Amino acid sequence: RCWVGRRGPRTTNFNKMAEQDFLDGAETQTQDNGFDSAPSAEVPSGPSDPYASIANFDSEPDSIRAWRAEFESRITTLEADAEKKQASTATKATTELQDWYREYESKKTDRASANKSEEAAFVDQRDETTPGSEWDRVARLVDLSGKSSNKCGTKDTSRMKSLLIQLKQSGLTR
Repeated sequence: RCWVGRRGPRTTNFNKMAEQDFLDGAETQTQDNGFDSAPSAEVPSGPSDPYASIANFDSEPDSIRAWRAEFESRITTLEADAEKKQASTATKATTELQDWYREYESKKTDRASANKSEEAAFVDQRDETTPGSEWDRVARLVDLSGKSSNKCGTKDTSRMKSLLIQLKQSGLTR
């Protein structure tokens, strides 16, 4: 099918009106063609604006205008809802971030105080100088479990460990 065969009533009416305007303009031109000596007294019967007939077809039907109005109202409602949701999400994120920082700072201060107390206990234990506890200190500072020693290529230190354990239990006798 060709495009011309598919034209609807709107374009046919437009074509008829355009032909009528053209014919009205042609009649006035033949009457006033410049060869007559007497001026023509007739006023053209068509509209003075040749595009005035087109303006009638530029307006939209009421159903489309109603749909556009409904569509615009839906869009404005959706945009308002989206802005509200974005604002609530932003405030929620701000409060959660503030709570997280508050919790982080409290955990950090708790951890720092625990580290200071553990450090003080370690220093007190390390620097303990009570008589007769020297070998206890040596046994604490030296790993006697043997789990951390590397088995490949190291010397056997079992005799030294057993000697340190014996000294810890009995102490040094003179």
